[in-house]
Amino acid sequence: IRAAIENTQSYPIEFTTDGCALRSIISDCTLYCTTATTAAIRFPVDVTGNGDRMVLNCWFVGSVGADFNGSQNVQFLGNSCAGMSFLSTSKKANIVGNRIATRSVTLAGNDHVFMGNICAMPLTISCNQSVIVGNRIVAGSLTDGGTLNQVGLNAVL
Repeated sequence: IRAAIENTQSYPIEFTTDGCALRSIISDCTLYCTTATTAAIRFPVDVTGNGDRMVLNCWFVGSVGADFNGSQNVQFLGNSCAGMSFLSTSKKANIVGNRIATRSVTLAGNDHVFMGNICAMPLTISCNQSVIVGNRIVAGSLTDGGTLNQVGLNAVL
């Protein structure tokens, strides 16, 4: 999907059922809601299988980029957003090389990779068995409350 979906009342893109949009790629889009706290993309709760979805190089115009919900295997790469949200059932998100600003983020769930992001907000780690390395926290703080995580080489300025 390549699109500009702007100023919507609700999620510009919402995957509503388990396994919906399997192996989809959302690339080079501009997506945002009229309410900056509503995510531009909402992933489904994947109960029976993997989602294998990718969001690449999108601009969320000061809005929350994604509500990971209880999804599995989402690649969130090279985007610019004002935050994201997770549930404790979120699994295997790869969040790499993004610019994340404004809203605090609580990384919840299991088996995530959060690497090489520029963060201008507080980051709280409450996930488990995840890798959180090489991020630059330019405004805010980093709090690790998860278990069995590999957390290191994060610059907090």
